[in-house]
Amino acid sequence: MNYFPYENLSDEEFEELVIRVAKEILGIGCKTFSIGKDGAKDSWFTGTAEKFPSQSAPWSGTFNLQAKHTKTLNASCSDNDFSVNKTSILVKEIVRLNEIKADTPFDCYLLFTNRKLPGGVHPIIIEQLQTGLGIQNVEIIGRNS
Repeated sequence: MNYFPYENLSDEEFEELVIRVAKEILGIGCKTFSIGKDGAKDSWFTGTAEKFPSQSAPWSGTFNLQAKHTKTLNASCSDNDFSVNKTSILVKEIVRLNEIKADTPFDCYLLFTNRKLPGGVHPIIIEQLQTGLGIQNVEIIGRNS
């Protein structure tokens, strides 16, 4: 299987790729990434997804989308700095997202990353996000291991 070197993309190029994918699975109304009040970049979509998580049972509501890009070759979602430690990227994002939710509520959260997403870690991260954000419709889309 050929491997695309996502780590060689700039953060902006990865964000553009994420928006292209998001427009395909959610719809043309998906916004480009923009800097919010907190200085972080988020993308938004409001409506019913065209194809996510499936065409027969699409999510609907207000979506918050994020792109987490790393230049580190072979980085994984199971790495301590991403999801395990109390100071991990995910823990910090959950705190930040709850602050956003207070002003701009959202129903669905999609996190795109170029990190490897091992199958055993996926449900753990989903539960961490669901519990931390207080919403059920969450997904992380990473690179195949």
